[in-house]
Amino acid sequence: MNDVLGWAITILLAVIAIFLYRLPYVWQDKMLENLKNKNSSQLQRESFFRQTSNNDQQDLLDRWTKRITYMDKAVDSDDFIDLVHKTILYGSDNTVDILSSFDQYMYKNILEEDQNPSQTQSNMYTSYMACIIVSLKEDFSGYVVNPLNIIRIKMKDFDENKDSYKNCILEIKKDVNKISR
Repeated sequence: MNDVLGWAITILLAVIAIFLYRLPYVWQDKMLENLKNKNSSQLQRESFFRQTSNNDQQDLLDRWTKRITYMDKAVDSDDFIDLVHKTILYGSDNTVDILSSFDQYMYKNILEEDQNPSQTQSNMYTSYMACIIVSLKEDFSGYVVNPLNIIRIKMKDFDENKDSYKNCILEIKKDVNKISR
């Protein structure tokens, strides 16, 4: 009887030892499975979102790009409101953060109708649009472009104002980092 009880205890201890030995691996496997499920779910949402709104996303990027390409043309405020709406709708969290920073900058630096913007204000405006375009391009295509290259495409005085544009972009990044915290 003692032999049977000894064997039973030994087997029970062996099962417990094996269980304790495998416990960290089971826990790790469970965490990995949860992470895979979360990533898979995120990819499915992104895929669905891109499929259902691909044309709208292309239009949105095109409209922002036209704003910087055709800067000399008059700006329709209703069109801008729609552009902001669609940016919020289709942009990533980073794009929306840049847009909110841009809008706050514009609210704080409202000019009277007969007043011309300073060089710094013009550079900030251009830099904000370039940052929004770059972020949208990354959202929709995965390609990352330097905002200075977007500005360089359009601005004739880029070389004279390069440092100012760099400072504007750094200021934008600082403000966006404050927002996203």
